[in-house]
Amino acid sequence: MEKPLTSRPFWEKFLLDYVHQPKEQDKLLKEVMDQYNISLKEFSEQSDIPEGTLYKISSSKFFDIRVSTLNKLINTLKRFETKTLEFPAIGVITARHALQEIESVISIDEGAFSVAEYPAATIEEEIIQGISAQNDGCIAIICGPIAANTLSRVVRIPVIGLQFNREQLNKALKEAVKKVKS
Repeated sequence: MEKPLTSRPFWEKFLLDYVHQPKEQDKLLKEVMDQYNISLKEFSEQSDIPEGTLYKISSSKFFDIRVSTLNKLINTLKRFETKTLEFPAIGVITARHALQEIESVISIDEGAFSVAEYPAATIEEEIIQGISAQNDGCIAIICGPIAANTLSRVVRIPVIGLQFNREQLNKALKEAVKKVKS
């Protein structure tokens, strides 16, 4: 299951290709099978998507995939991605737009670490994503302070709560004032 690191995670490429080329979904699923050297049966077991559904997706030019099935596909690809990263992964749980600002690999103290992205919009989603991050093999988690408090009691890996600092807060306040005045 070796894969080269790319600037865009494979699951994100898959999702974008699916949105922009829905009639090519049979090729996309075959690309997933090739990328991770896995059979439809194995992918079905890993994703909790019935093998018959995966067969229909992979053998037809257009099969109307339910949102729940697409979500399972993406979550499974994220798990595969985390497990095949070249460097140990640190899970970052935050809003989707904030994740776009993060590097996919960071170097700290002469060591390289992958950043595994876990989007969440609520505290409940942060906790669920934190458990997923641990199950995916992440070595640590960074998330909001409220979720961090709960997650640190649930998972066995380090959890760091990211809090606003004064500089960030002052910058946001100034930006808010500018927007209100305009």
